[in-house]
Amino acid sequence: MPSTLKTAGIVGVVALVVGYLGGMLPERGRRIAAETQVAAHQAAVATIRRELTSVEGRVRIGVLLGRALMLKDLATVSDYGRAQQMSSEFFDAVRTEAGATEDAARRAVLTSVLARRDAVTAGLAKAEPAVGSALTMVERDLRRVLDYPVEEPGPGGSAP
Repeated sequence: MPSTLKTAGIVGVVALVVGYLGGMLPERGRRIAAETQVAAHQAAVATIRRELTSVEGRVRIGVLLGRALMLKDLATVSDYGRAQQMSSEFFDAVRTEAGATEDAARRAVLTSVLARRDAVTAGLAKAEPAVGSALTMVERDLRRVLDYPVEEPGPGGSAP
């Protein structure tokens, strides 16, 4: 009787081990597959976040371009008072964006735009029609950073 009990105990333990392994191994495989899938989704989310950040930056530059065009329009119709007010707001927004962007090329262009602030401000304060050329350069810089087509100045100094 003791050997029968011993055999039954061994069979019971073996049955438990086999049952455990029979349940654990498929679950382990599913867990590994799920972890692999989660990692792939996390990588996709990281890529989408980077793309979103880039697109948001392009949208902000597009808004700056729109403001620059409005500023240029105001200067063109000799509304220098409104142009001065808008100029201050525009260049403040450019400074903010230059400080916020992580894209070095974008930051360099925005810094170039900021370098024209004094010339634009002085031209608007003196009501000089020539301020339009500085604003045209601002427009071209912003168009370039957005990969928009830009007409280069012709031999006479203005775009064809």
